[in-house]
Amino acid sequence: MSRARSSSAQRTFQVLGAVAARGHSGVTLTDLARECGMPLSSCHRYVTTLADVSMLERGSAGRIRLGVGLIALAGAYLEGDTLRTAARPYLVKLVAACGETSHLGRLSGNGVVYVDKVECDKSVRLVSRIGSTTPLHCSAMGKSILAALPAQERDSRLSGATERPTEYTLLGEALRTEIARVGKQGWAIDEQENELGVRCVGAAIVTATGTAVGALSISGPADRFSAEDCRRIAPDVIAAAEAIGGRLY
Repeated sequence: MSRARSSSAQRTFQVLGAVAARGHSGVTLTDLARECGMPLSSCHRYVTTLADVSMLERGSAGRIRLGVGLIALAGAYLEGDTLRTAARPYLVKLVAACGETSHLGRLSGNGVVYVDKVECDKSVRLVSRIGSTTPLHCSAMGKSILAALPAQERDSRLSGATERPTEYTLLGEALRTEIARVGKQGWAIDEQENELGVRCVGAAIVTATGTAVGALSISGPADRFSAEDCRRIAPDVIAAAEAIGGRLY
């Protein structure tokens, strides 16, 4: 039996996603309608309705941006996120121990969504934000999650990994070999595979019932945060991930 779906709801989130992708600069109604593949009049109705409930807003130049109403929704989610609550103290401890930025991510579709971040106190920091998504196959968090998934699900996700953000991104058999290695050692390194100039080490967070729900990582500029640094702190990252997972059911 097919699951019931609401085309209107799907269209609503398509509009929100397209606006979100444009960031602070926003998007014109004409461009938004074209990107969403809908008539201008239909797009206008969606935008007007979403603006009425503060999910979208229109600037003085008529460009459409995300609205403040989304802050309340996101805040409510983050406050009630048991993973974020359990992980926060460990993120803080890792930053204090290694002097680089820590991230917490949740598995979402074919990516990892950042749900928390603790900055280091160094002058050069990473440009990342809570709510952004990084691909599974080319991030330390994502690769560690892939290695912790059941074999069938992992193979399905790997077969769809085709995006290559940088020249260092692994694909195909090289990626499968990498994921097998990550599974054996319990941690992963992102060697500038998602963003040039950034190196990360991460480990999957697996609940007490054996479900991989997310991951944590330590990240830093590649010219400051070496592969040897990653290997040195990997045991601390694994220990933190295991402690967090042990608190989740």
